[in-house]
Amino acid sequence: MDPSLRPITALVTGASRGIGAGIALQLASRGVRLALHYHSNQSAIEQVLAQLPGEGHVACRADLGDSGSALRLWNEAQTLIGDVDVLVNNAG
Repeated sequence: MDPSLRPITALVTGASRGIGAGIALQLASRGVRLALHYHSNQSAIEQVLAQLPGEGHVACRADLGDSGSALRLWNEAQTLIGDVDVLVNNAG
C-alpha cells in the first residue's frame, strides 16, 4: 500500500460518552481511523465502537491522571492504528 494513501488516524480521549463519542462519530464518518480512550466504562466504549462507520477502530483504556498511563496510551494507540495524525484531548 502506498504510504501516502494510508487513512488519517486520530486518538480521541474521553470517547466513551458525550462530546468525545460525538467527535469520534464525526471523524469516523469522514474516514478517519480511531483509537478511542476510555477510563473505566468498557461497555460504553464498546457501544461507541459498534456505532462507528469504517474499520480498524480500537479502544484503549488508561487513567490519564497518571503520566505513565498517558504515555502507555499514546504508545498503545500508535501500535494499534499506526502513527497518530490527530489528537483530540477531550477527557475531563
